[in-house]
Amino acid sequence: MKFKKQKKILKYLGLLIIALAFYAVLKLFVLALFFKPFDRTIYVDNGSRTWAQNGSFRFPFKDLKEAIVFLKINPQFNKIIIREGLYEGAFGLPKGVALVGEGENVILQNPKENFLSLDSGGGKTYDHFSNAVLALKGENYVENIKIKKGFYGVYLFKDAAVELNNCLIDGAYEFGIYNHPFTLWEKKVIIRDSRIINSKKQGLYLNGGTFEIVNTTIRDNGEEGLDIHSGVDIKVVDSDISNNGEGGVEADLGYNRIDIRNCVISQNVASGIKLQSNREHSVVILKNNLITKNRDHGLECSIHRHTKKSYFTRAFSEDLEVIKIDNQIKNNNWEDDYENVGSRCKK
Repeated sequence: MKFKKQKKILKYLGLLIIALAFYAVLKLFVLALFFKPFDRTIYVDNGSRTWAQNGSFRFPFKDLKEAIVFLKINPQFNKIIIREGLYEGAFGLPKGVALVGEGENVILQNPKENFLSLDSGGGKTYDHFSNAVLALKGENYVENIKIKKGFYGVYLFKDAAVELNNCLIDGAYEFGIYNHPFTLWEKKVIIRDSRIINSKKQGLYLNGGTFEIVNTTIRDNGEEGLDIHSGVDIKVVDSDISNNGEGGVEADLGYNRIDIRNCVISQNVASGIKLQSNREHSVVILKNNLITKNRDHGLECSIHRHTKKSYFTRAFSEDLEVIKIDNQIKNNNWEDDYENVGSRCKK
């Protein structure tokens, strides 16, 4: 009796294996049938109801994660077009892949209840980059995507050369954008026509690397809008950095090149721009900015580490008086007689 039962189970297992093999072959056949030659694009639509989901235009994947797995084993595909809808989870985009939203409401979201946690012995902690909504490994292009919640909105690996275009990063539980502490200088990140808002801490927390931020709004974040650490080469142009819970821009100087032009930096709870002494070899360029109505100084300089004389004046690309003429630094620091530029900036 027992032997007959085992035989029956083996029979069903065999049939299941045959069915799975047939399904895999059928998927490959449909893949070949519906993908155009040389089409390197995968499609995702969470409204897809067909059983024959293979990533083609007619039979898109329902789940973005399934598309990412497919790309990892089919590296000839290098672009995902994702249609309108809400996609929940933490998504790691492979190197060399573009992600483009189709429509006005392509939303990637990772709510806190979905976070992966680690037991460090002292209580529950979060595996940070695994809980980012979008983790980018390098040579990635992301366009027209709304990225919501997550421990980080976007996590950039150290060799990430990335372009974010027309994206919203909204409501991260920590940082809107965070990059690996050992990011390589030669890898450039471009953020264009985007909004980084409502992060619990900094809008952008940059540990190193090369950045260009163009026509981007960085507003309503809980701490600094833009937090720049040593070893960052950054250009910020035509952007709005306002109404953040601490400073608009805060920078630890040391092997930096910081170039801020044609920006509005206003109504931040601390200073508009705060420079902090750390190491030598920095250049700070400020041109044609409106820096106004910040609670502390429009431009503040602070000693964090003792350095040689004239530390800040050596860092500025021009004489401080010229910087005052080139920029509108006005109506800041209303609690202290409207002192717009901190006295340490002259030292």
